[in-house]
Parts: sequence; C-alpha cells; structure tokens
Amino acid sequence: MRNKFLALIPFILVACITMTSVVKAEEAIVAVDPPLITDVYPGDTVSINVTITDVTDLWAWQFMLSWNSSVLEVARDPGTGNPLVEEGPFLKSAGNTLFIVVPPEPGELPDISCVLMVEKEVSGSGTLATITFNATALGDTDIIIESILVHFDETIIPVELESGEVIVIPEFPASMILPLFLIATAAIVIMTKIAWSRRRRGYINAL
Repeated sequence: MRNKFLALIPFILVACITMTSVVKAEEAIVAVDPPLITDVYPGDTVSINVTITDVTDLWAWQFMLSWNSSVLEVARDPGTGNPLVEEGPFLKSAGNTLFIVVPPEPGELPDISCVLMVEKEVSGSGTLATITFNATALGDTDIIIESILVHFDETIIPVELESGEVIVIPEFPASMILPLFLIATAAIVIMTKIAWSRRRRGYINAL
C-alpha cells in the first residue's frame, strides 16, 4: 500500500502545482466606469468610478490615473479647495480605512490609496473611489489607470486593468436656434406655395 502511495506522489505534486498556477492566474479587474462618456460639453462636470470586480481577500489598494490635461481637470470642492475624490464603499465595508489622495497634477492623479485598519480582507466586487472632473475644452481623452492590489500578508493580487474614455463635444449655440427655425419655416412656406401653384396649374389645364 505504501509503495502505491509513493508511486502517486509525483502525480499529486503535479496536480498541486497546476492548481497553484490556476489560483495565481486568477485576476481581479480594476476598471474606469463607465468606460465611455460622450454627453459632455465644455464647462460640464463629469464623475467616473474606479471599480473592482471578482477580487479575493483584498486588504489594500492603490491606483493612479492619467488623461489629457487640455480636456479635463480634477474638480475641487468650492468650500475647501480639496480635489473631489471620494472613497467608495467597497473596502470600508469591512471596517475603518485609511484613505489617501496625493494632490493632482495637470493630467494626472499620481496616487490614490486605501488600506484597512483592521486585520480583515474583502472579496467580491464594488466601487473603490469616485473622481469628479471639469470639462475644460473640446476633445477626447483616454483615462488610463494603473493599479496595485495587496493581501493582508502583503502579497500582490494579479490585476487586469480597463481604462476609460471621455469625449467633450461642442455645445449647440442657443443663438443659432431662432435663425435656423426661421430658415426652416421659410423653406416650408416656399415649398407649400410651389406645391399649391403646381396643383393650380394642373387644375386650369384640366379645364
């Protein structure tokens, strides 16, 4: 019996190594949500979430964002002047957290991080943070994300990253609405007169 068990050891080791590889290959997803925003005009504010999906035993996270600084800038609280970056509910669902935001630079939030202040970990999906931007000019910009996820034992969690995009479009000038309306009305009147004139000529010819 012992010999049979010894003969199985190589197969057991191969199976364990394979299972370990599968576990290590599992990735959480950190994404900009929504992935595409198009209904934005210069002067508007727009908020994006950074979300996490299918993570196992998360204790701390960190990410940075970068974008085209000529299109967007981080909005600030009018009372305090602080950047409008808010912690999401995901990690703090397990207890008190330490949430840190390094002041933004043009086109970059260099460091947003959060760590649980208790010996706990969180699994599942949710929102890590919400960032509000001001649209400053026409154009489109990718919002590129980089991130690190950590277990309580300080080992790294594999992560797949999904960036986003914001398109700032020109606002239709209100001053153009009335002229276009008058042009459209005049065109309708002219076309109606032409149609009526043709019908009248046809009626006369029929007589």
